[in-house]
Amino acid sequence: MKSQNNLIKYIHLENYKSIKNTKIDLTNLNILIGANGSGKSNLISAFTFFNNILSCQLQNYVLDRGGVDAFLYYGRKASKDLYFDIQLMDYEGGLGGELFNYSAQLVPTDKDVFRFSNEDVTIKGVEPKCDFMSNAYESKLEIVANLTYGVDIQDGPSDLLPIEWWGANAVLQNYGNNQVGIFHFNDTGNSSPIKRTIANNDNLFLRGDGANIAGMIKRIYDEYPQFYQMIIDTIRQVVPDFHDFVIRNTEFISLEWFNKNNIDIPWKAHYLSDGSLRFICLAVLLLMPNELQPSTIIIDEPELGLHPSAITVLSGLIKRAANERQVIISTQSPTLLANFNPEDIIVVDKKDKVSQFKKLNKDDLSQWLTEFNLPQLWEMNLLGGRP
Repeated sequence: MKSQNNLIKYIHLENYKSIKNTKIDLTNLNILIGANGSGKSNLISAFTFFNNILSCQLQNYVLDRGGVDAFLYYGRKASKDLYFDIQLMDYEGGLGGELFNYSAQLVPTDKDVFRFSNEDVTIKGVEPKCDFMSNAYESKLEIVANLTYGVDIQDGPSDLLPIEWWGANAVLQNYGNNQVGIFHFNDTGNSSPIKRTIANNDNLFLRGDGANIAGMIKRIYDEYPQFYQMIIDTIRQVVPDFHDFVIRNTEFISLEWFNKNNIDIPWKAHYLSDGSLRFICLAVLLLMPNELQPSTIIIDEPELGLHPSAITVLSGLIKRAANERQVIISTQSPTLLANFNPEDIIVVDKKDKVSQFKKLNKDDLSQWLTEFNLPQLWEMNLLGGRP
């Protein structure tokens, strides 16, 4: 099986939030560091924005978050349009492992939503590019992909296979269908989605807020016992009182666990600390079988609420996941940073009201690294990414 650890080759954004015009190259492991407000979360939100384009939910998404001015660089008075171009590697086989690009240009309207002035897919070595209808309020990819032309995408291009149908399927099969997962396990309060009661069969993929964590644990227990045991062993390293999960075969389930000091009484998730609850979600996400993981895993500040020793364990889980999946992490933790290499790091700075992204070069730091580690260089402001 081909390793799917570099789905997104780069993302190019223009006039998106604090990002004026930048192209960011991505590898299998990408650690974003920077000060508060530098633009790390804005980059991560760009992938959520793209996910909503592919699911034809862009307009509702934009309206729910304040309208077009909340997405345009300093609003529509400063930015006439929003543009992005994302280069992907085909892993589903239809393009034979080729690179292809999806790009779109969006203009604001008086309805406070975006309209597509351009949308296309360019496939390396294939002419012409796939042009889709402009002047639409939602992407046309799904409509085109659902058309039937009698030729399977696995057969490749042919006279019977219009280029637009082929390109639309390339994007949706490789990037769509939850192949890029953005995760935030920050809500651990009394009404947290993680503590929710869910249907037993809500287990096709882990939701970004961890709402169906109980369903995913149950599926891993039933179908992947070796992975389940690995998750249990890892959680025990970080949560001292944790013994095991409570596995029920009822129609509705919630996150329950056994305390090692009393393994006869099930405990609800409310008895876990915030940091313990977050780490459980992270361990399940990063240790679950490849076929249950998205091809690209994006996590915003996973270290929140974790003890330094837990952050060290977490860094090992991140590196393990990056062997088979692409991982993008934003962090402000020197402890987490200490466990990675310079080539894994993207430094985010905000200069003259513009977010800037810089990939570290190990050779440029070689002399400094003989005496200092990365967190020390960060604290000394030799890497950038400081207030």
